[in-house]
Amino acid sequence: MIESFLKTHLLPQITFFTLGMPRNGSISVDITSRCNLRCKHCYYFNFNNEEETKELSDIEWQEKLLELKKRSLFSHSCTFVGGEPLIRKELVSKLTRYFRYNLVVTNGSIALPYWKDVFFHVSVDGTEEVHDEIRGQKGLYQRIKNNICENGRDMHITIVTCLTNENKHCIEELVQDWLDKTPIQGFIFDFYTPSINDDEDRFVIPHAERDKIIDQMAELRKKYGNFIRIPADVYDLMRSENYSRVVKNCIFRRKCAAFDSMGNKKPKCVLGGSANCDLCGCIVPYYLHFRLNKKFIVSEVKKSFRALLQDKYKYIDA
Repeated sequence: MIESFLKTHLLPQITFFTLGMPRNGSISVDITSRCNLRCKHCYYFNFNNEEETKELSDIEWQEKLLELKKRSLFSHSCTFVGGEPLIRKELVSKLTRYFRYNLVVTNGSIALPYWKDVFFHVSVDGTEEVHDEIRGQKGLYQRIKNNICENGRDMHITIVTCLTNENKHCIEELVQDWLDKTPIQGFIFDFYTPSINDDEDRFVIPHAERDKIIDQMAELRKKYGNFIRIPADVYDLMRSENYSRVVKNCIFRRKCAAFDSMGNKKPKCVLGGSANCDLCGCIVPYYLHFRLNKKFIVSEVKKSFRALLQDKYKYIDA
């Protein structure tokens, strides 16, 4: 437990406090271009060529990431996305050994492998009827819930919901449907980010309406505690009067790296060069901005030390 605490929590905190976000300290890889769904609002197929299915082989990905780690001594975190990353779960399993912190973003349709040291973000975009309509597959919502209940005990699983005009009305109902009934750690909500090439995207929630939803997030955090995983201070950074100073100095864009399925570095971020930063709803840049605040780092280290002394470190997120 102490070794895990030092490697996955204290060392990164010290690095953030003294050096800030190290270049390529955190990366994202589209481990595959294949997916078993075609979701209405998916940036991958909306922003990219749907017919493009090229991807690096297992050996090529291993060589790519090992070379990256040689050039980036502080590279400690990797997010595996796609496509659907669990289509290549054997490869992902091998690559997670290269990083201290690993996150897999999945649509939940494939049974979760029992990886206790890997964090899973499972996409659920509304209550049952809404989710299945957005994802284009009837029965998918219940299949996801069954997969998590059957395979997710003692694992790090968070539900991630991308808010659009199609699901903004059912936020609390969705939370209540999973609360105390499943082994998930809670919910992360962010907003849909459109392409710069689409001026009338029907999924986009305007900034003024986002502000009202952010008010709702603050109330949900008070009501459900840490089951709403993102602190209210992070959502405050997404408000109409605050967001521009975060996205104009996007930490991910400056310090992190996202790679497509052929191992090429993407422009901007995970969403690629077509992402409309003026309407950025991705939680990542706002969370990183908050996460690197020195006061926050000190408070987190103190909290973690207390938890370690009380033998409760296993309940603290890495």
